[in-house]
Amino acid sequence: IWRDLKKRTHPYRWLFNGSQYAIAAGAAGLAYTASGGPVLNSIGRAFVVQDFPLVILPITIAIITFFLANTILVSTVIGLAEDMSPFSVWIVNVRWAIPNYFALAPLGLAVAQISMTVGSIGVILILMPLIVARQTFQVYMHLRNAYLDTVRSLIAALEAKDPYTRGHSERVSPLAQNIGRHRNIRDDQIDILRYAGILHDIGKIGTAHYILRKTGKLTEDEFQRIRLHPEWGAIILMEINFLNNVVPAIFHHHENFDGSGYIDGIAGEEIPLLARILTAADAFDAMTSPRPYRGALRSEE
Repeated sequence: IWRDLKKRTHPYRWLFNGSQYAIAAGAAGLAYTASGGPVLNSIGRAFVVQDFPLVILPITIAIITFFLANTILVSTVIGLAEDMSPFSVWIVNVRWAIPNYFALAPLGLAVAQISMTVGSIGVILILMPLIVARQTFQVYMHLRNAYLDTVRSLIAALEAKDPYTRGHSERVSPLAQNIGRHRNIRDDQIDILRYAGILHDIGKIGTAHYILRKTGKLTEDEFQRIRLHPEWGAIILMEINFLNNVVPAIFHHHENFDGSGYIDGIAGEEIPLLARILTAADAFDAMTSPRPYRGALRSEE
């Protein structure tokens, strides 16, 4: 509720947010007692050794009940507001949160134990480090986004230098992600493809302007100079810690499956999978975009 009040959202929204948490907590409490969980009485009896392992099942049922009540209520309201199926909303937006609920549940149990045995001071002492860690993580995310904004500015500078590739990086990124999803690769690798797609041509910032805009055939020297852009891109991104994992895909995104590409001339499955995906996305967008030396091909072609 406090977050909604700070953002000055409509009263019905913060009223719903507060109410659904109360409903979910109440349902979880009823499920806990109905499944045989020991009641913590008015004098503040905490769990004791004798309660375990019998208390594990009621606690697990309470966690599941809270999760379902909370997420079903939220998904239903979002579905009604957006004219979508609540089930679809749940699948897309909530499924990923399941591990978080079950990971945080023991922390909630620990806080309740400390509150009943030590009191409010104990709760403050255990929560303060967590609050500091959360603030530190927010600072990290802010710094991470600032780095990415800086790199996006470099991309904008590159695209101003080479108008024929304007928007190319922004198109390659979703193409690469879609190919990755079709290959059923892990979500963390999809995230790498997102950044690699945006940044794969960043090394061209060091390529001479006249080479990028040349309409005729490149000389051998010009071609060798433009072939260096994957290596320059890797060098640029190696200096940014959170982007280190995109370097292999960018360094190898001009390798060919038959070994005729560059920088290293490796072939087949020696080429990292993410680099192969990035190569396909890059090539598709290049062929379907107009260039100074040819027109755009149709997608079917």
